[in-house]
Amino acid sequence: MERSGWLGWLRQLSKGRIVPLGELLFIEQLQLAVLAVLIAALLDVVSAWLSWSVPSLHAQYAELNALVARRMGYEPPAMQDFSALGVFTASFFVGGIGTALLWGVVGALTIRGVLRKDVSLSALATSAVVPLPIVSLVQLAVTLLHWSGVPIGIVPSLAVLFDPATADIRHYSIAAKLDLGALLHAGAMVCLAVGCTWKHTLIGGLVAFTVRSILVGGGILLIARSAGLPPS
Repeated sequence: MERSGWLGWLRQLSKGRIVPLGELLFIEQLQLAVLAVLIAALLDVVSAWLSWSVPSLHAQYAELNALVARRMGYEPPAMQDFSALGVFTASFFVGGIGTALLWGVVGALTIRGVLRKDVSLSALATSAVVPLPIVSLVQLAVTLLHWSGVPIGIVPSLAVLFDPATADIRHYSIAAKLDLGALLHAGAMVCLAVGCTWKHTLIGGLVAFTVRSILVGGGILLIARSAGLPPS
């Protein structure tokens, strides 16, 4: 592959060839990771702006967040003005680092432990971060659907099966994390790390999604137990 950093990788992608990230130099992996986080952060800003700029949509999101907060045992935070810089900063730094840590662990367990592929740690971390724009695109699409009049309870996750007003809030929180964006992220991560064969992408993606769901679900239950949240 021509050595021109992320541009060379994107040129190959435009030709229908996804080069495994392990074949890139470390600096090229870093370039792609930063680019992916930047694009995801910009998409998140657009989604957040739509949520805040449409009064009816904003009110629905605020009501849902307040309901979940009260059922978790704390007062809802005060309403704040929309800040594009705040959303961008949180998405770029917190989202990028959090994704690298969580999905990096998931990738190591799945790709090295289950698929038995010897992928470097830098390639695992990059593969964990590069699919972020896919997740942000899913969120933007969902926001646009809600903006068009679809109820906010209609989401591409298992949360659609629960009523947050009556369901156990721990189960609702876990179900909300079992979403389409995470499933696509898992498949894309495996594809980028080891190559996009259907076997690796399908099996590895499902395993990665399952591992991530277990880690996230366990974390939610642990936090709920530490906070003394009673069954509801």
